[in-house]
Amino acid sequence: MIRVTAYPTVEWLNARSFTNASMNATVNVAASSTVATSTTAPIISRLRRWSDTATVIDSSSWITTPDGEQCLDLVLSNAGRRVAYRFSLGYERNVPQEDALALVYGKLEALYRIQISNGRMLPADIAHLIVSMNPGWFSADGRVRAGRVASTSAMQVAQNLKQTGSVHFGGISIHRRRITRAREWVSDFERALGLPDFRTYVSGRISLKQSRPSLKMKRRTVVRGSVKG
Repeated sequence: MIRVTAYPTVEWLNARSFTNASMNATVNVAASSTVATSTTAPIISRLRRWSDTATVIDSSSWITTPDGEQCLDLVLSNAGRRVAYRFSLGYERNVPQEDALALVYGKLEALYRIQISNGRMLPADIAHLIVSMNPGWFSADGRVRAGRVASTSAMQVAQNLKQTGSVHFGGISIHRRRITRAREWVSDFERALGLPDFRTYVSGRISLKQSRPSLKMKRRTVVRGSVKG
């Protein structure tokens, strides 16, 4: 498990994983990716030509979650670190919740969801953006080649994707979730498991406490009531 330096802690993640390991893991099996392998194949082919010798690139990697099996269209691994990419066409149900589950149960450092709204996807642009997110995983020659074949639009949004984790260009939107940034996925993770949201619970308790009259106020009320009586 990737070590997390902020809430949630590693212990919190492990507790959720073990507690929910028996939750109908074999039912509601997710359908395979909405993007055919023939579509992602050109991207994977480019990445393998450009990658460093220590980088492993896999396609159609399946993971088991409490909500059933899920497919990761593309997984990059290097020195124990794993980053995954998922592609979708148009609308899909519960994408945020499914991605949150995949991030945790897939033991990923980051998960990128690439949504294509116009039915077109330029493999060179997507490959370039993937290289830009983890340049150290690719050879120097590969990084140069990735920049040469990418469109101007892809090159312009690469830095924004790295900094903000979300970009939109040419009918394509990309959104990133990182395991070390709890705010990016914890709420969706808890909703997917049917558990109460931790931040909502804490906020509710604080509001309840603030709405209660203070002990000092209660004492004044009692004293005044005694005098009037």
